[in-house]
Amino acid sequence: MKLEQSPTRLAFKLGIPHFNHTECQFDRATGRATIRRVMVFWPMQPIDIALDDIARVTLVVSEVSSSENSARNVYPQIVLKSGKWFNLAAGREKSSKAAVEAMTAFLATR
Repeated sequence: MKLEQSPTRLAFKLGIPHFNHTECQFDRATGRATIRRVMVFWPMQPIDIALDDIARVTLVVSEVSSSENSARNVYPQIVLKSGKWFNLAAGREKSSKAAVEAMTAFLATR
């Protein structure tokens, strides 16, 4: 995970470039968060939200298993005060946890 952090700005890139990744920018000066996601090579609609609209950031763990294989997916999820939520593409559990911790700390000091 690439992370840029200051008291007024948080920016990071998470996931596998060009395949499944997320780029986030949280900016206190504008009071906005901008999120760009790519899922399986497909760019999704950018998300631009007010920092005050974010209720919380959580770490989602989903276990997928079949008769032959099992997998564990761990990714950040942003939940808005309206109840809407969206997931961020992630590559590794460690970087997902670091992203959730960074966003939670940044939003706690608003």
